[in-house]
Amino acid sequence: GCDIELSTAVEEIIVENGRAVGVKLAKSGRKIRAKEAVISNADLYNTYKFVPEGIHQGFDEERARFVGITANPKDGSVPYCKSFMHLHLAVKAELIPDDAPPQWTVVQDWSKGIDAVGNVVVVSVGSKLDSTLAPPGYHVIHAYTAGNEPYEDWEQFEHLMDDAVARDKDEAYQAFKDERAKPIWDAIQKRAPRVVKGACVVEKVATPLTHARFLSRHRGNYGLAIAPGNSEGWTFPDVKTPIEGYYRCGDSTTSGIGVPAVASSGAVCANAIMSVWDQLELNSKIKMP
Repeated sequence: GCDIELSTAVEEIIVENGRAVGVKLAKSGRKIRAKEAVISNADLYNTYKFVPEGIHQGFDEERARFVGITANPKDGSVPYCKSFMHLHLAVKAELIPDDAPPQWTVVQDWSKGIDAVGNVVVVSVGSKLDSTLAPPGYHVIHAYTAGNEPYEDWEQFEHLMDDAVARDKDEAYQAFKDERAKPIWDAIQKRAPRVVKGACVVEKVATPLTHARFLSRHRGNYGLAIAPGNSEGWTFPDVKTPIEGYYRCGDSTTSGIGVPAVASSGAVCANAIMSVWDQLELNSKIKMP
């Protein structure tokens, strides 16, 4: 088994004699020693940020290659996927037709790319498959633009990121949220036309700034945008970092973005840490029903 600590941010990876040996927590300053390895599931930028510069030359060289000085793709850092707009809604069940599927995807314009702003929207009504996700008589909806919201358009509002009161009062910010959320409302109404703004019990709009603040995603990114055979020569970083005992998994390494890829990255990372004999022992405990 293991212990899981929620809402516990890490400030720094502890490196001693060239090896990662634990973590220092941000709020309390408490140090947790690692028995075997430290694994970062953060995005690539924060995986580097956890280790102060000057601690390990090889790590610094890799950091400089991938994130550069500004960690901004326009200045030559590794390219990132765009961010998201989200709608999180709670609605009365009567607003969603019985024949509406639990999930649908809407492409606004087939002549545009998948990463054109607001062009592809995914709508999920999870409570159609699992009624325990909402109280009786209600449904929950999660709808989002599929990695096509550019963070650059939101940089003008970065000063509001940590001030909820200021965000609520800023008319330009609220108007921009409404503008960029409109394609999502339109996509929902393709199958549930009565689900409109103001008719929901709960309406929450999330932006790239939400990703950046609450998920600690650098520039609200969805992962690295590294295409196979790209002309720039970018490749995904390996699960092993240059620091002994410091590993990474998630969308910043090997397998890439998306749930299947991220899950497989965990297996790749475990494979890099464990010996063949450890794996064989665990395999013997796996029993198929």
